[in-house]
Amino acid sequence: MKRSSCIIVLILVGLFTVSIVGAQEETEAGNADLVGYIVQTALSGEFVDNDDATYSLILASVAEYNSWIVSAPEFVTANHSLAEFASDWSFDDELTAQAVLQLDGMAISLTLYAPVYYLLDGSLSFTASIDEIVTDTPVPAKGGLVAPTTFDFATLIIHLDGAFADQYLAAREARLLETRNSEVVTCQPAVLCN
Repeated sequence: MKRSSCIIVLILVGLFTVSIVGAQEETEAGNADLVGYIVQTALSGEFVDNDDATYSLILASVAEYNSWIVSAPEFVTANHSLAEFASDWSFDDELTAQAVLQLDGMAISLTLYAPVYYLLDGSLSFTASIDEIVTDTPVPAKGGLVAPTTFDFATLIIHLDGAFADQYLAAREARLLETRNSEVVTCQPAVLCN
């Protein structure tokens, strides 16, 4: 009886180990198929011209967390600390993201670089280049569209794909290794850790 119980336990442990390894491989391979968004709202904000074809996008009165919404390969949502988000991103100077800033009647397509989160005043800033501006109202032929200097309530929607996730996770791991000086297991926001 003891021998058969021991064999059953060993079989169950072996099956459990195989399922964990399979889940880890699926998660690691799954980043290529990752589709989702990072959403951040702000009560106000502004664009400041950096005089080098980029702007400082400053979002004021932001929550301390942003929302990660992954729609594929499976639907998952989570909140992620802005302090960690900005700190992780800062460890990779090459990391950029495509985003849309949705304002009242206007959508501004952006490429975002280098976020900085200021906990004391509740603001989040990015270096940004403006790719396109779309508005609900017709635009006069003269002058075209320009980004507003200041704006009220806004929603920033950052495109989340496998390439961004892989680069972001590598930056996160680099930050954690440097600050903790030890091996770490990194967990991607909005994805279960194995």
